[in-house]
Amino acid sequence: STPKVGDVELVAKTMAALVKDSMGLNMTSIISIADWLTTEMAYGLADKEDACGFNGDGTSTFGGISGWKTALKAGSVVDAASGNVSFETFDLQDFRNTVAAVKHVTGAEYGWFINKTGYEKSMQRLKDAGGGNSNQNIADGSDQMFLGYPVHYTQVLPSSDAVSTIQAYFGDLRMSSTLGTLAGMSVESNGGG
Repeated sequence: STPKVGDVELVAKTMAALVKDSMGLNMTSIISIADWLTTEMAYGLADKEDACGFNGDGTSTFGGISGWKTALKAGSVVDAASGNVSFETFDLQDFRNTVAAVKHVTGAEYGWFINKTGYEKSMQRLKDAGGGNSNQNIADGSDQMFLGYPVHYTQVLPSSDAVSTIQAYFGDLRMSSTLGTLAGMSVESNGGG
């Protein structure tokens, strides 16, 4: 083989959340409030990371990050068949064409990335239409797999149909991007009121 390595630059960006609360609230419920706030902040930061990774366009809104939407090379986007213009009209061949467009690399861990609503309206709809369902597996729900690959939900992708918008991604994120963490999340208080 003849591996080629390009330059990769990882630039540290700071993400932050700011919350203002009252001194009285801190005095009576500081542990409960701190627990709740750190959980909410973690969810918010994770959502921002997803937004940058998938939708980043290099602007300050995304911390200068170019995500998959912007960084995909020409020919990397697979259009659905004519007339298949929504989650409700995508068919199996649309998804198979997407899988077929990705070059197979040994050791890659390919998967689908889609909004949960989009998954239910398209992939789950197609799985249900395949037949063979029983009352029990309908009650239990199906596994989070589609065409043999795991499905990962990301709520920063479209939940409704939008013409000329990428509805789902297929690939191995490890082969396309890097997210570095300099330090864990920290919480500070100015002790004010």
